[in-house]
Amino acid sequence: QEFLISAIISQDKAMMAAYASGDVYLAFAKQAGLAPATATKESHKKVRDMAKALVLGISYDMSAAGLAPRLSSVTGEYFSKETAEGLIRKFFDAYPKFAVWKERTLREYESRRRLMLPDGWIMWGDNDNKRSVGNFPIQGHGSVILREAVRTCQDIGLDVIFTLHDAIYIEFDAYETGQVVLLRDAMELAFDNVMKRYGKTIPIRIEGEAWSKDYAERMPDKLVEGFNFMAEYVDGKGKA
Repeated sequence: QEFLISAIISQDKAMMAAYASGDVYLAFAKQAGLAPATATKESHKKVRDMAKALVLGISYDMSAAGLAPRLSSVTGEYFSKETAEGLIRKFFDAYPKFAVWKERTLREYESRRRLMLPDGWIMWGDNDNKRSVGNFPIQGHGSVILREAVRTCQDIGLDVIFTLHDAIYIEFDAYETGQVVLLRDAMELAFDNVMKRYGKTIPIRIEGEAWSKDYAERMPDKLVEGFNFMAEYVDGKGKA
């Protein structure tokens, strides 16, 4: 989500194309010349892993000094600070409009002493952490979208029980899978409503899980594309 928000808010078409490809990390590797156009997730796994660590690190304004050991850990190969700096340059060379937007945002904060999200939340001018300032519009727009989505869900009668990061959890009758469709549509609508003010947008991908002990006996007649239905759900990290 953060990558797509970055692409739309800066109107960087190369970033949008990377998201639309379905694999941001492999697409970036190809755009930056780190992998050939014919590369796949299987044929260039190590390069993709490196690109993933790089893209995620840059999204949080990680420095070259912090990124180098991260890249080394992910790939099993040594990355110096200088090599990491070169890869960071490749990222911003691949996405020049995003690079310009990033610099402009920092200058705006320094001159106006504030940044404001579309729903009125403000970061005032007393934050001397450039990483925090640079990250605020991207993570902040994610929170605006989530709040908009929750309001929409409640307006249409969905039983929202909690949120987690960029996810919304609802409770519904196990076989009323139309509720899942309404949830997906509400999230898509919220994203579009918040981001369309910046110009060109592309659809966000939404996926999820639905689980019930009832599904051990009988699965729903109508499933929902992009959602997995199961008798029990255990988060992968929690299982590990």
